[in-house]
Amino acid sequence: MNEPKNTKAPQWGKIVLSIGLGMIAVSIVLVFLGISGAVLHNVLQLGGIAVAVVGFILWKVVKV
Repeated sequence: MNEPKNTKAPQWGKIVLSIGLGMIAVSIVLVFLGISGAVLHNVLQLGGIAVAVVGFILWKVVKV
């Protein structure tokens, strides 16, 4: 009857960091596949860096 509840919240900082790193990785893979588009790559790289930095701050500094 006394089942332990799963009260651990998702670690949003790690999730956001993973999304940012994934965006950078997708940009690199697209370059190797020969899919070009300066705007697309800029958005993926700069946006990925920005998202990764926010995720790192949430994870390490804010502890979310």
